[in-house]
Amino acid sequence: MLFGLSVEKVQKWGEKGKYKKLMSVLSKSKVKKDIYLAAIRACAKCEKLDRDAVNLLITIMRNPDKDIKLTTIETLGEIGDPLATEHLRKLAKDEDPEIKAEAEKALKKIAG
Repeated sequence: MLFGLSVEKVQKWGEKGKYKKLMSVLSKSKVKKDIYLAAIRACAKCEKLDRDAVNLLITIMRNPDKDIKLTTIETLGEIGDPLATEHLRKLAKDEDPEIKAEAEKALKKIAG
């Protein structure tokens, strides 16, 4: 557990482009869900993410928790890195209509 973390703190990290701090939160296994989701969303506010950060988000997108999956799909669409395209295409064929719709929306954003 990371002490002193709050949704507000991770949001500020996103606004300041401190994606490495966000990645450290997303790499931990014992983080409250609201903070975890905020860290995912905050990644979209960072001006530039490196390949490792995008790969971590792609890995997180496979999480079985639907809220985490949907938030990550949306964030990857906002980031717009084509590295996520192949993974999003698979989710655009998902049986869950929400997952499918969010993945299609993200693909459109990436395509421009």
